[in-house]
Amino acid sequence: MTDMYRPGTWDQIFQDGNFDCVFHVAAPAPDNPANVDFDKNFLEPAVNGNLEILKSASKHGKNIKHITFTSTMMTVTAGAIEDIQGKVLTSSTWNNITPAEARAANDPNTNYRAAKVAAEKAVWATTVFYSLFNGTFEQTPLDFYPSYIDVRDLVAMHLACVTTPAAANKRFLLGKDFSNQRIVDILKTLPETKARVPSDSGHVPLFFQLDTEETDRVLKARYHTLEETVLDSARKILELEKVAP
Repeated sequence: MTDMYRPGTWDQIFQDGNFDCVFHVAAPAPDNPANVDFDKNFLEPAVNGNLEILKSASKHGKNIKHITFTSTMMTVTAGAIEDIQGKVLTSSTWNNITPAEARAANDPNTNYRAAKVAAEKAVWATTVFYSLFNGTFEQTPLDFYPSYIDVRDLVAMHLACVTTPAAANKRFLLGKDFSNQRIVDILKTLPETKARVPSDSGHVPLFFQLDTEETDRVLKARYHTLEETVLDSARKILELEKVAP
């Protein structure tokens, strides 16, 4: 394999193999001082490498029951003395290097630390919903990236972009905010998942607002409610559970 993050690069492996589980233990490392392009050398390979494995495993790994991702201590701390001296580091701790800081640093080690955080959070973003009622968590986990879009709304807005003359040459913001606790509370209203959700952790949810006024006006956007998205998704997953090997 020459490119871990090319779309479909893992498909054949999962089509040919009969796997029960996947262990992901590698990502681009700072082994070449010349690799200082954060996006090209680190962010894209790390994030897309993770997501491509998930996509291929989901599509072709018919017998896969578990996927384990190994990250790095560098996602927890940037390594600076002030970051770790006297501190208690937990599984909820993340290093504070932003992508903008990594790009400005032009340093492979800084790039690696920032990209690994982005790559791990990308995995959590794709799996956290089911983990809220499959027994993964005893308590509601912290919010990682509390913005979402129902795929049905996304499709409608893509179509609106190509059929609405006023949408030409514009950048649109779409989506709504959510929190893991709000999802858990909604799942409690569904009899099949009510007893499967984690207990309230007491964490204060992240809060922000998305100003989608232009999107809503130009594209005539109509959103499914969070309740509709959560309950429809949960019901579909419950159907899949019944036929899973």
